[in-house]
Amino acid sequence: MKALSVIPETLLLLLDRIQSEGRCKTPLILTSKALLEYNYRCFCSLLPVDAVFFPVKANNVPEVLVCLRDQGARFEAASSDELYLLLHTGIASSDVIFSNPIKSPEHIARAHLAGVRTFAFDAASEVRKIQRHAPQSEVYVRIEVSNEGAEWKLHHKFGAPGNEVVGLCTAARDAGLVPVGLAFHVGWNNGRLDSWSRALQHSVQIAESCIRQGIPLRSINIGGGFPAHGGDQYARLKDIADVLRPTLRILKEELGLLLYAEPGSFIAANACVMVCRVLDVMQRRDQAWVYVDSGINQGFYWIYAGVKYQVVAAQPRSRQTRSYVVTGPTCDSHDIFGEAIELPADLREGDLLLVFPAGAYISSARNYNGFAYPAVLFE
Repeated sequence: MKALSVIPETLLLLLDRIQSEGRCKTPLILTSKALLEYNYRCFCSLLPVDAVFFPVKANNVPEVLVCLRDQGARFEAASSDELYLLLHTGIASSDVIFSNPIKSPEHIARAHLAGVRTFAFDAASEVRKIQRHAPQSEVYVRIEVSNEGAEWKLHHKFGAPGNEVVGLCTAARDAGLVPVGLAFHVGWNNGRLDSWSRALQHSVQIAESCIRQGIPLRSINIGGGFPAHGGDQYARLKDIADVLRPTLRILKEELGLLLYAEPGSFIAANACVMVCRVLDVMQRRDQAWVYVDSGINQGFYWIYAGVKYQVVAAQPRSRQTRSYVVTGPTCDSHDIFGEAIELPADLREGDLLLVFPAGAYISSARNYNGFAYPAVLFE
């Protein structure tokens, strides 16, 4: 059985407090400011990063963004709407990078007009768009790396092959842009140490090739993907930091490059829990069903792709358990959190359930990456 993430006591104490104050109106995403701050500091202490760029797609709640800004975080946006959200919360455009490798011309132009000067790319066609709509900007290349070990793989959609990177940087420079770095992403929730190690070694080798060709890079961005679901995220990050250390020494001491990272889930995931209320408990054929007042279409879409969440009773009356199907309130038969979840045998209407972790890619799912749901035209 896969390890489960333990719900931090900080969140449970916070839940007790809001219940005692009569403020627990479900469904609710309960967020701990203290945990956000702790996770940010922990990440920076375990990995010698020169800058953390928090991805807005992980959690776009303004209070979360302001909290991380005050801790020293910078930010990663993938659309002009995400950028505008950051600007409206008082975050300076100089602290934002536009990391979507393939962007619409309109989004590039809006970002440049707002003051963003650093853009990602992984194809020659993107160089031409950035040249037209954000002239003289700094650019960095997203490179292709193995996503072996990731629970959500990204390499099939993004990343330039290593043998194309020098040519892309040269083309960017010839277009009046300033190539400043490389970036990669090993995929979501990737705890496979050799994938991290090989990706960074590959990046350093490419950086060395660029420097030999007269392209003075400034940084390598190791992206996100740090494990935060299923197990002790702090111990797993330490293991990653340990395996990266020899290559980081080359990156920093021999090449003089800065190290950037984009931890989203590591910082936000375990800082939030969804509190929902049991609407009904019933027996259907040979299976017990629990209906709750929020479903997977309210931010937990990732279940469709196989992501698992922990579901527990907030205040169990009994230690005796039974297996339940836990489902949301919609008229959608796929709206199921899990089909064999152990919960108290005496579970009943009105009880509270906790779905965890709920801090990453949940609240932001409504306008994921800043791209809204399509409008409906009815004629």
